[in-house]
Amino acid sequence: MTEPFRFSSGQLAYSVQELVGVCQQFPQEGITYLKRGDFEKWLAYIGEGELSLKTQKLRQNSVNDTAKLTQFLEICQGKQADKLSSTQPSDITSTPPNPLVNALQSILSFFTGKKSVSSDSN
Repeated sequence: MTEPFRFSSGQLAYSVQELVGVCQQFPQEGITYLKRGDFEKWLAYIGEGELSLKTQKLRQNSVNDTAKLTQFLEICQGKQADKLSSTQPSDITSTPPNPLVNALQSILSFFTGKKSVSSDSN
């Protein structure tokens, strides 16, 4: 039987899905393990070699730690699996869409009368 990933909060993850759930509950702890390379080691240990390699490449991206964790969780959930395999690590430098930024852009475009790139047409 494989060993679970053990979080310092006492949480255990026996699968990738459980790992995602605990990281969502304790993001700072997830960031720490991601930065140290612990996730990729555990993923390789449980037979998720491709996901482990993607995680290793993701850690080398030049985005902030929160963005790295978000991208890691998306990869684990399969949302970016195809996208990541077809791009170089240096190509993935933008942060995922941020609802707060989108809202602020909408407010700004309302007051300035200029449409932002991400605003919806009414």
